[in-house]
Amino acid sequence: KGILTGEDIWCQGFSEPDHGSDLGSAQCRAVRDGDEYVINGSKIWTTMGNYAKYMILLARTNPNTDRKYDGLSFFLSPMKVPGIDPKPIRKLTGEYGFTQTYFNDARIPASCLMGEEGKGWQLAMQTLQYERGAEAGAAGGLSMVRIAFEDMIEMLQGKQRDGSEVLQDPVVRDELMQLLIEDKAISIGEKRAHIGALNNDFRMALPLSTKLRWTEHARRMRLAAVRLQGAGGSLYVQDSQAIQGGFWQRAYMQSFSATIGGGTSQVQANIVAEHVLGLPK
Repeated sequence: KGILTGEDIWCQGFSEPDHGSDLGSAQCRAVRDGDEYVINGSKIWTTMGNYAKYMILLARTNPNTDRKYDGLSFFLSPMKVPGIDPKPIRKLTGEYGFTQTYFNDARIPASCLMGEEGKGWQLAMQTLQYERGAEAGAAGGLSMVRIAFEDMIEMLQGKQRDGSEVLQDPVVRDELMQLLIEDKAISIGEKRAHIGALNNDFRMALPLSTKLRWTEHARRMRLAAVRLQGAGGSLYVQDSQAIQGGFWQRAYMQSFSATIGGGTSQVQANIVAEHVLGLPK
């Protein structure tokens, strides 16, 4: 109930300063001590970590395994315990949305362990399926709040460049049409993904690739919106002369987070290559 009402804020403890996309190499340690686990290490990019009541935590309980994925365990850890210290990180946009969370002999109940000790990798991958939008479009952060292509066209209406309206430039119109085609293709692809008969050739191809295609498209669209403002594109949100208060400049900088969080674009491309096309690692 607390999750649904927003009373209980959760954060994700997966990535580490030296182990982001290579999540299997995570080194944050969890050592069993009676009815508790003692946690040492740090996690980074823990969104809202300084407000969170709980964390889904992936920590290494066994450092001596043949496969690096086998020594990881999955915990539902409380955040308000001694030894857990989330430090806010200032983003490129000037905001503080992420934290680096430090664990210094932090003790959490052994009952926080989900599943079997050392079997946390499977749970983490299932969780990431939802984050990446592969399961019924369940989650996806930035991709859940779409800035429509039409919003950009409305912003550019009447804007001048070299003495004429920017939207009348044939080169600009061609660029915008390419973006619009891609935008519509992604939207139609999401609908197609829910029709089994249309996905027999490459099963799960559309759900697994949507995160990659949408986040990269969103980044390019926002870049175009800033660039087509001309000199005004160099202004930012604090500048009174910025178009729409610098909304598009901020949106462009923010768009990079979606190409990283939940698996970088390079990682997503590898996932599609291996799990859809059957290519070797």
